[in-house]
Amino acid sequence: MHSPTEAERDFIFTFFAMSIFLLIIAGFILFISGKSGLTYAVLQIDKEMVVGEIINKDKYGAEYKFTDSNNTEIRNYISHRLVKKFNLNFKDPVTVIFNPRFPTLYALQIEEIDLKFEFKMSIGALLAILGAIILSSYARSKYIDQKAILKRY
Repeated sequence: MHSPTEAERDFIFTFFAMSIFLLIIAGFILFISGKSGLTYAVLQIDKEMVVGEIINKDKYGAEYKFTDSNNTEIRNYISHRLVKKFNLNFKDPVTVIFNPRFPTLYALQIEEIDLKFEFKMSIGALLAILGAIILSSYARSKYIDQKAILKRY
């Protein structure tokens, strides 16, 4: 049997510390993209499209309204970035995507590309978190094994 060296223990400790660091970074990314990524996922499960219209436009963005499948009128505000990018004006029609099972989750069709990116970012962060948990548990088990070996000597 061989005796574990200081370098091996340092490697395991560094491995564990880096996996915890990865866990924190991935958690932050998931926190940033969470709601939008979840909205995209829910909208892809069961989506309906309706046409709404811009009812108010100012220098900060625009307000639009639409009626969902329950005949509930919903109003929301979109940012100036989208208004400028797609040249939206007063009384312009906008296509709204919503999920009839979750009436509070809806988005403009023009926002779908941004939501898709944030969904991919969320999935990547979840996979990174899973990988960090697996790596840290592996490093911890190796560290425990080395402690057991050291006790024999």
